[in-house]
Amino acid sequence: MPRNNVAQARQRAGYSQQALAEKVGVRRLTILRIEKGLHQPSVTVALAIARELGETVEALFSPATLGALTLEELRTLRWRDVDLQAGRVMLDHRQVALSAALRAELLALRTVDGGER
Repeated sequence: MPRNNVAQARQRAGYSQQALAEKVGVRRLTILRIEKGLHQPSVTVALAIARELGETVEALFSPATLGALTLEELRTLRWRDVDLQAGRVMLDHRQVALSAALRAELLALRTVDGGER
């Protein structure tokens, strides 16, 4: 499991490692190492990456957000795969922890649609 969400956010934003590195002012190898969890960026670099990708630093580097569900994954989610009590979901044979905010939204949605997805 990755130690951060930088690679996923970079790909969603349509950047190559080289393009992001140039925008942020670091080498491509630095971006590669950050994505693989081999390098902890400085606060300045973390802020620059987040700003360039349109994300918060917390969304990119917080352990609570790792394994967050993508919009595509949410669209395919079935209620039988969701364990709101435990705060996790099974998706493609992997267990993903739900953030408190997503858990609350899913609980409200399940109440509205009766859990029939």
